[in-house]
Amino acid sequence: MANDPHPNPLPGRERGSVATNIAAASLLALFLLRLVAPIREQSATFDEAVQLHSGYAALTRGDYRFDRANPPAGRMWAALGILPLRPALPMASTAWTTGDEWTTGQEFLYRNRAASAETLLARGRWMTALLSAALGLLVFLWGRAWLGAWPAVGALAFYTADPNILAHGGLVTLDMAAAAGVTLTLGRRSRWCARPAAGRAIAGGVATGLALGVKFSAAALGPMAFVFALFASRRGRPSGRPWADLKVRPYERPAPATP
Repeated sequence: MANDPHPNPLPGRERGSVATNIAAASLLALFLLRLVAPIREQSATFDEAVQLHSGYAALTRGDYRFDRANPPAGRMWAALGILPLRPALPMASTAWTTGDEWTTGQEFLYRNRAASAETLLARGRWMTALLSAALGLLVFLWGRAWLGAWPAVGALAFYTADPNILAHGGLVTLDMAAAAGVTLTLGRRSRWCARPAAGRAIAGGVATGLALGVKFSAAALGPMAFVFALFASRRGRPSGRPWADLKVRPYERPAPATP
């Protein structure tokens, strides 16, 4: 509209097209398939039993004694996958009383009568795989709003083919949960910088809380808030050209002096 004080600088980019949406959906489907196909064939990593047991204990009993190196939100997300099975916690073990997460984790995974270790591990890994796919969708949506549909598809293609993402995207670890929390926080703050509003500030705060609930290293998002606040002082939407939004200009040769 002509009277809109904040005209949309990216006409048509946020909507994308049928072709780009199909391409993004195909990439995400193939990515998810690549994550879940070998789930039952891969042996447990050294800390997956600890993560799954600690998350389940926190989720079902509010017991946060185990694996206090990081907050429990990421582990609790993975434990949601095994919640319908109702596996028993090794509360009769001496290691449970002393809070030995390594011993209780092994007992929980390999001596559980509710389900086999393969089933417990597979369900926890499925939760991480779903979170990894959701992060890929977030990468696509944020890229489409900023740079356009096809560049967003390219960003998603790089994400789904990254060896690190493929290696950790289907494991019961905190890596993907932390990446999702940080990316969501930065995306929400970017929206707030484009047009500050109370709702967007609240959404950014919630996203930050989720990130901090996964890993203590997400505390680095605090100083980043000041950087985002500097950009928010412009009080306008992005121009659609990142180099212009950052006020970076290419070098221009000065005009020769006239005699």
